[in-house]
Amino acid sequence: MKSTGGITVVSLNSGIGYAVNDTGIILGGDNNAVYIVTSVEPSTGAVLGVTIGTPGTSYTPTLAAPTRAGAPPPFSQPGVGIGLRINIDGVG
Repeated sequence: MKSTGGITVVSLNSGIGYAVNDTGIILGGDNNAVYIVTSVEPSTGAVLGVTIGTPGTSYTPTLAAPTRAGAPPPFSQPGVGIGLRINIDGVG
């Protein structure tokens, strides 16, 4: 496995107040990987699932990587959740 590259595997760390299809940037690397929220707990908006919309470049495996709401087109739903942190488990 490469030590830097585009994100290939992620897992969740934290985040509440999100809705399905919220998007944002995973900070680190070249700050250009996009996440998409795929499932949430209905009463709190706690994130239960995410997928990578764009893998980005120059990322390294990281625990609790911070995120920023909003992503460039064609990703159009920035959302208002707070505290989403994503574990970057694999890059390639």
